Amino acid sequence: MIAAGKKKAFFRHTLANLARAVLVLSCIGAASRTARAEGGVGQPSPAPAGTMSNPIIVQLHPETGGIPTTVALSGPRILDDWEEGQPIPNGYHTETRVRRGLIIGGAVPFGVFYVFSLMAASISQDTDERKSTSALFLPAVGPFIQAAQTDSSTGTFFCVLDGIVQTGGLAMLISGIASPKTVLVRNDLGFKMELRPIATNTGMGLGLGGSF
Repeated sequence: MIAAGKKKAFFRHTLANLARAVLVLSCIGAASRTARAEGGVGQPSPAPAGTMSNPIIVQLHPETGGIPTTVALSGPRILDDWEEGQPIPNGYHTETRVRRGLIIGGAVPFGVFYVFSLMAASISQDTDERKSTSALFLPAVGPFIQAAQTDSSTGTFFCVLDGIVQTGGLAMLISGIASPKTVLVRNDLGFKMELRPIATNTGMGLGLGGSF
């Protein structure tokens, strides 16, 4: 009788412990699910305002001149407002380039008005062989020469206008080519040519090399 009572008491104690364990585990599971639903445990919390949620990996590459890639790739492709004497930002190098604005702004009006002059000279010579308009075949100065040879006020006006536009456009075109400017270009862009020393078994010298 005593042994049977001890066995019953042992089973009751074991069942009570199991019930407590199940209750504790269920409470922990419920708390975990609630935390996940609220963005707590198990999910990354949102980054505070003013910070980045993803880390930035900075790598050094020879193509960028030893500058971190994140620095070399973060700026504009070309900085054309840089002036001599100013510090060069990290990730950039200097290059000399023609002035595209002057070249385009001069080539377009010069080309258009010069074509008109050629057309006028050709039509005039085909319709009236006695009238000489060969001066219009000369660029820039041709219209002024033709203006001095014509007796028409309207013809003189258009010849002078034609000469002014052609001369101005040609001057802008030549200026854009003859007076290049120095700009800053990102190190990871374009093809860069440079002189490099070369050493061989027979001697030393310089070679022309490039990098993308």
